[in-house]
Amino acid sequence: MIAHVKWMKVLLIVFLLAAIAMMISLARQFAEMREQGHRTLCACQLSALNIALQFYAGENEHCFPNQPGAIGLEMLCRDHYCDGKFFHCPSRSGPQTLSYVYRGGLKNTPECARQAILWDRPGNHKHYLNVLFADGHVEGILYDHGKIVNRIFYDKEFRKQAAFSPGELPPEILNSIKTR
Repeated sequence: MIAHVKWMKVLLIVFLLAAIAMMISLARQFAEMREQGHRTLCACQLSALNIALQFYAGENEHCFPNQPGAIGLEMLCRDHYCDGKFFHCPSRSGPQTLSYVYRGGLKNTPECARQAILWDRPGNHKHYLNVLFADGHVEGILYDHGKIVNRIFYDKEFRKQAAFSPGELPPEILNSIKTR
């Protein structure tokens, strides 16, 4: 009888530990799904900013705002092409600050189509950057422990076609991402 009670206690403890492990696993999965949702919403915001940039270029001799960073993006707001709410990545918590890096001075021409014009600030997403190219598509770039694993940085033929290389990124991205 005593042995039976001991086994019941052991089984109860094993069951409780299994339940706790399952809850922790579910919490991790939920956090990963939430971050994937934030990445997707961030990519949608970059697409919305692309529409504003395309309208701006259409009315300004195929030129995107010529000032880099916040000044260039503020030109879109000032001229009523978009709302400033698109400048904040959903993965960022805290005060509503500019979450993206804008590269000014490009033209909306076929020669510039595969050049990056707008991307996440490092740290918006864990090991991930969304990048908006001048042709309007948004591409996700994965990196792990400071090393880019996306073809943009390692596939020389793609870089040649895209006219995009790590050297074209500003120092703040290059300092956070160490390429091979």
